[in-house]
Amino acid sequence: MACALLSGNLINWRLAKRKTVFRVMEFKIKPWDHQLKAIESARNRNSYFLRFEPGCGKTLTLINILRIVYKKNRQIIPTLILSPLPTLENWRREITANAGLTVSKNVSVLTGTSKSKIKQLLSPDFNIFITNHESLDSSDFCDAVKKRKIKILVIDESQRFKAPDSKRVKKAIEIADKCEYRYCLSGTPVLNSLLDLWAQLRILSKDQLVPQNYYNFRGRFFYNENADKQWLSWPSWKPALGAESDLAEILNNCSSAAKKSECLDLPPFIQKTIYVEMSSAQKKHYKELEKDFLTYVNLEACVTTNAITKMLRLLQVSNGLLPLTTSNELMHIGSGKLEILRDMLKDITPYHKVIVWTHWADTYDEIARVCEEENIGFTMLTGKTKKADKQQSIDGFEQDPSVRVLIGNQGAGGVGINLQAASYSINYSKDFSLEKFLQAQARNYRGGSEIHEKIYQVDLVTKDSIEEQIELALTHKISIGELLDQFRMRKAA
Repeated sequence: MACALLSGNLINWRLAKRKTVFRVMEFKIKPWDHQLKAIESARNRNSYFLRFEPGCGKTLTLINILRIVYKKNRQIIPTLILSPLPTLENWRREITANAGLTVSKNVSVLTGTSKSKIKQLLSPDFNIFITNHESLDSSDFCDAVKKRKIKILVIDESQRFKAPDSKRVKKAIEIADKCEYRYCLSGTPVLNSLLDLWAQLRILSKDQLVPQNYYNFRGRFFYNENADKQWLSWPSWKPALGAESDLAEILNNCSSAAKKSECLDLPPFIQKTIYVEMSSAQKKHYKELEKDFLTYVNLEACVTTNAITKMLRLLQVSNGLLPLTTSNELMHIGSGKLEILRDMLKDITPYHKVIVWTHWADTYDEIARVCEEENIGFTMLTGKTKKADKQQSIDGFEQDPSVRVLIGNQGAGGVGINLQAASYSINYSKDFSLEKFLQAQARNYRGGSEIHEKIYQVDLVTKDSIEEQIELALTHKISIGELLDQFRMRKAA
């Protein structure tokens, strides 16, 4: 079986820094140099962390690492790949393209109810199982994973496993501790704090990388800067002296990192912000909500769910949506963004394909109506798109020359898919999520974007609104807590 897995002529690749020569398999798709280095680094390890920026090819890299593991074991040993729901089909396709028939015919994508997933998982016909992160929320499914005696655990977008007390993280650790091989993949392993690293490193190793207990980890590497401030009741954990370098050394010893700017020969990335004036209706409602919000933030001692909800209300009005107090519905009060978008699409789509990202579900139909009125072919990839239709939408945008626009939600379509047919992306609206922002950006700015001379990103931002602060926060990777602190300072001034 090993010969079938790794058939073909072997090639040599010289690692100049080490002045050594190692032999690797014939690749279906030849990896880039940074991928080859990661494959070589991981080939003799039982756990590894691929910290590749979105678009640097971590999926292909991991698949080839798995091929080496299967060769060592002379069989395809039971493997569980956990990944965000929109990426499952992409994983199956990547395995088929990069690992060949012997491996790909062993793949089962677990879908449906927990009962259905368990039935597929326990089938002796497959050894590689791909399913979404949420599957771990079912205790019965986790029990079935143990029963199936999974030997390899892969967690894609592992930054979503960071809350130490969450059921999902605890179950992932339980499963990982019983596996012989463990791999994490993430382009953004730290989104809020270096505390995000504990769960990911703990999944990779039971006791070799970090303390088994989260609180021991926190006590070792962090300190509470509010400990001596009796008037502040909430903790603020900051890295202790030398902790950042210590954690960097731990990461470097168990991982490979890759940045697009350093390892890919991508076309120039050009970003432009267009500021849009509020309508008179927007200004009226925005000022009323802003006054209420700033008063609230100034009185509150810490970030709360209610504070974030009030920020979202300001965002909604910035995009021409007024939340009604009598229901959960939104009233459309109009936004200048729509006509600007119309003009842009009329100018761009004859020559380029465009992704229009929007956070608010109530804007999907508005944008679609613009495309219809201008006779511009479009497809949708949002939370409302049926699961069976999602891949069809992606393929249509990528392959059909008459489809010029993809209307997408950053959460539903911003992870693990390839949209390199687009040389333009327009952020019509977005929230405060840095992860969604970076992931959406990487859908058409990644390996394969070399087909375009340039990649353009246009951000539509409502002038004199919270969108300006969010634009700045995302650009400088500022957390939501820091953003709220800025509002407190603004109120105090």
